[in-house]
Formats: sequence, C-alpha cells, structure tokens
Amino acid sequence: MIMNNSMRKKLKSKSGASLVLAILVFLICALVGSTILAAASASSGTLTNTWQEDKDVYALKSAEKILEPSFEISNAWNADDYAQTSNKITEIPSSMDLTNMYKVFCIHTYNDSSYTETMKFTLNTTPALIVNAVITMDDSYNVTAVFTKDGTSRKVSAYFPATTSNGTNAKERGKGVIWRDPVITVE
Repeated sequence: MIMNNSMRKKLKSKSGASLVLAILVFLICALVGSTILAAASASSGTLTNTWQEDKDVYALKSAEKILEPSFEISNAWNADDYAQTSNKITEIPSSMDLTNMYKVFCIHTYNDSSYTETMKFTLNTTPALIVNAVITMDDSYNVTAVFTKDGTSRKVSAYFPATTSNGTNAKERGKGVIWRDPVITVE
C-alpha cells in the first residue's frame, strides 16, 4: 500500500518529472526502432544479392551435372580399341555429343598429350540460361571442367580424376582409362 500511495503521488505530481520520464522512454524506443528498421533495410539488399549468387551457382552445378555422365566410371577407354596410323588414332568421332565426349577427349589427348574444348550449355529454364565451360584433359587423362556464366563472378569447377595404365606419357597411360567421381568446387 505504501508503494501504491507513492505511485499515485508521482502520477498526480505537477512538477513535470513524469513528462520528462515519458519523453525519455519514448526517445529510447524510437532510437531502438529506427536502428532495427535500418538494419532490416540494409540486410534486404544483401539477401537479394545472396539469392542471385546462389541461383547462379545452382545453374552452374546443373551444367556440371549434364557433363558428368560422360566421364562416369562405366565409360572406360582403351587406345587399343582404335585403329592407329603412325602411332596416332585417326578415327575421331565427328560429333561431340555428351555420350561420346570422353572418346573425343581421350583420342585427342592420346594423339597430342592434352586437349581443351570450350563449350556452351543451354539450360532449359525461363529464360534459357547459357553456361560456358572450358574442359581440359591433361596427359594423365584427368579432366577439369570450369563452368561460368555471363554476369556473375561465381564459377563451379569439376575435377574428374582418372585411373590409367602405368606409363610416362599419354600413349602409355592411354592403354586403359577410367574416371572416378568428380570433386566439385564452388568459387
């Protein structure tokens, strides 16, 4: 009851202290509210940017998934399966479809010790997305594919490590080649 009486006295007081206290509480609440509003406004732009970058990465990973079946472990390659003239394979497939891509790469690598091809993948989205890929096979038949898209600095790299026959050059290692699962890197 003592507290109730003192509170009543303060509320009925005409000295102005209650008004100052109310203004102080209002200012603190206004400051906290404006800080929260400013933080929310600033982060909304960041979230939109992050979402767009994630969208780009998903598109690049989709293109990588299109390439992946060509270098599966089931697609073994052996240079002895091809006719050779002057220690080179001349029977190069005329089309670079995804099911024969590994053959084209292996034949060029066998003949020239490495091979690089630049390709474009069109993803069936609305609107259609074009993804650029630079695919390289080194003299050990390891495949590195780097996927990029215009308008973004993001890129996805896929490294398909190869298991080959023993040898010191591409011709000796090309007597038997299989690929292991890719290592995917997002930058």
